[in-house]
Amino acid sequence: MGQRQITTAAAERTGVTVESLIREAEQARLSAMQAGQYSEEKGILSGKRVERSERGSPGDFEWIENASAEELQALIDGEPDSSAAKH
Repeated sequence: MGQRQITTAAAERTGVTVESLIREAEQARLSAMQAGQYSEEKGILSGKRVERSERGSPGDFEWIENASAEELQALIDGEPDSSAAKH
């Protein structure tokens, strides 16, 4: 049984469905509005807002400021031997 099948089976056993998740999100949104805390979940769920976070220690990404356009493109293209990634 694949991971997706296992996850689907677990969700079915617990009664979690897309509809139940949407219903819960709507309840949370209404509660937040009543409390004056406007939710941004619609933006996240619709893909209009993306949360980003940096991983690593301070200074771990300084090398990128000195990378050439070619090195950056190689990094974007997923070329593992990119010299930019070897900071």
